Parts: sequence; C-alpha cells; structure tokens
Amino acid sequence: MDSGSGGAEDRLKPITRCEDGSSFNCIFATSVVEGDVDGGIWVDDEDSPAFIHVINAYGMTLLVVLDPDADLAPLGAHFAEIRTRAAIWLQLHPQEFAPRLESLLDADIAPVDSLPDGVSVQRFTRVNFTFDAEEYAARRPEWSPASGRTLSRMTASEFALPGITVSPHLFWRDAEQFLERGGGWCVCEGDAVCSMAFSSFQADSRLELGVETRTEYRGRGYARLACAALIDECLATGLEPVWSCRKENVASGNLARALGFVPSLETVYYHLPKTPRSDEARAAEAVSG
Repeated sequence: MDSGSGGAEDRLKPITRCEDGSSFNCIFATSVVEGDVDGGIWVDDEDSPAFIHVINAYGMTLLVVLDPDADLAPLGAHFAEIRTRAAIWLQLHPQEFAPRLESLLDADIAPVDSLPDGVSVQRFTRVNFTFDAEEYAARRPEWSPASGRTLSRMTASEFALPGITVSPHLFWRDAEQFLERGGGWCVCEGDAVCSMAFSSFQADSRLELGVETRTEYRGRGYARLACAALIDECLATGLEPVWSCRKENVASGNLARALGFVPSLETVYYHLPKTPRSDEARAAEAVSG
C-alpha cells in the first residue's frame, strides 16, 4: 500500500492519540502511526490530503476525512484495490461523513444478529467502553482454584498457539514485543489453554484487551477470570484498561459490563469483504511477473 508523507502522520497524531476522553478508541491506528506495529498509511494527495486511511496489519482500519466535500474517486479506487488483498474492518472519523461513504461503498444495513457474510459491505456498530474502577472492584471475580485448573501469565509459548482464532501473534511482530507491551493471562485445565486475555494494542498508557476462549470451554467463566488478572496487572502498572467491540457481539459486550466497563460511545463500523481481482488485473500481474 502507499505510505503517506510525514505531513500525513502529523495530521493524524492529534486524532489517533485520543487524549480527549470523549474521542473514540483508535489505539490500533495509533500503533501504526507510531510505528509500533506493521501496517500502512494511504493518502489521496501527499501534499494536501482530503482522506487518510490507516491500515493495521490485523485488518482494522481508520478513515480520517479532512475535506468532506472532496472528490470520492481516489478513495473509491483505493478501496477497490485494497479489497483485492484482504477483507478489512473500517472505522470512520468524523461520523458525519457516513452517508457519503455508504453511498460510495453501497453498504447494506446488517441485521443486529448478522455476522460478516463475506459477500457484501455491511454496516455494524462499534461500542467503546470506559473502565469504571469502582464498578470493577464491586464485580471482580475471585479466583477459586479447582482440580487441574490454573491461572498463569502468558509466556512466549502461548504467543501463537494453534487452534486459537484470535491470538496475540495477529497483533504483534513477535513474542518478545508482545510480552514487553503487556502480555496476557491464561486459564488452563491441565496442559490445555482454555481461555486467554491479552494486550492487543497499547499506546498512551492505555491497553486494549483481546480475549479468546476455546469453544469447548465457553460458559465456565474462564474469560472473566483471565481478563480480571490482566486488568489487575494494568491497574498495578498504571495502565488504563480499554475495551471495544461490535455491538452485535453480545457476549463480548456482556463480558465487558461484568468487568466494570461502561458503554460510552457508539460509532459506525463497516466490514468490507475481500473481492476477487478482475481478469484484466490478473493478466497484468502475470505479464509483470
């Protein structure tokens, strides 16, 4: 992808750092802008950009609109090209640009119980939560060891476990960086890792939690225990725990509330599925290759 000039990064930093508590959570974009994780920055014009698109390697992206009346053609061409590489999730700033963006994308309105179907662009809602320390203290689960069950801090061996859908290796360059930037905690039964809570992004003294529980171990409260261990560590080290998820992901939202997180902001959230390259594009690639 194209990389914007230093001027683009300078324009983005006040937005992506989200120092204002009322701002939406975009730590994933901050991580790219600050060079902490892999990704890229696309601009329609390096000297005077109207659109800046921050792409995190995990597939989360942020479109920042600097000129809402600008020509949409370059943006449309950019989305058409990038979607031939992979599916992406798209957040938007400011929200007022949503009608023009949806017209460009021809977005469907996804039913609240709909999952990304991989066929058409869908509009979801992303919920940002604010951590309430008092609520957490009142709700914090107590660890009660059971036979064969353990709670332990994650090590390099859990960085990229097979069979884990959402894993730390999708967010960080290597295990060393992951452990330096917050690491995580896991609940195990015997030798099997059942659930994990880990640092998915970290910036500006804020740590965003990532959570994954193997299907066969769900419904046992393991995710809540793992999250509580990571939250305790955040509080002990001066980091603010951060939680965001799709509103349609009811389980994640309920877990957040059970841990003392309070919904604070809802924003539009788009899923753009991967599209096949045209015959002409494939032919051109074959010739150039």
